[in-house]
Amino acid sequence: MSKTVSIMKKNDQYVAGIFTDLGLFSTSLPHKSKKDAIVHINGEKLDIINTPDRLEILDLVFRIESGNEDVSVSGIKLDFSGLTDKQKRVYTALLEVPRGETITYGELAELAGISHAARFVGTCMANNRLGPIVPCHRVVASSNLGGYGPGLEKKEELLKKEGAI
Repeated sequence: MSKTVSIMKKNDQYVAGIFTDLGLFSTSLPHKSKKDAIVHINGEKLDIINTPDRLEILDLVFRIESGNEDVSVSGIKLDFSGLTDKQKRVYTALLEVPRGETITYGELAELAGISHAARFVGTCMANNRLGPIVPCHRVVASSNLGGYGPGLEKKEELLKKEGAI
């Protein structure tokens, strides 16, 4: 399976994505430099191929990260290769959580058909290579916001913009 990188600049920030024949493999969050976006997804040694359809997908990352609009990702082919069936079920279930709503780690485990697996779901969120297309910022702890790689301030900002809190 060959992997290539696509990169997009918008509003003085860069988003990178790794694509395979199966679809989108991973995405970066917006970065101030092209290099940082590519490093975020471990794409330094991959060829860069920008096509209109790939740039359209990367534009969705910017739009989701802005939190200002409801963005549909239902038509995007995602490459879950290398993930376990349980991980795939968690990420697929999370795609069902709409903008403006949150779900707890435990509730997401149940939705994915994996009982009593809140910690497992937390690990999946921490390792989500497809954020924000797979919207891990919508997963919260039962008593607080939980964690978020870019920081809790960013998570809270996104959830407020989406109307979830």
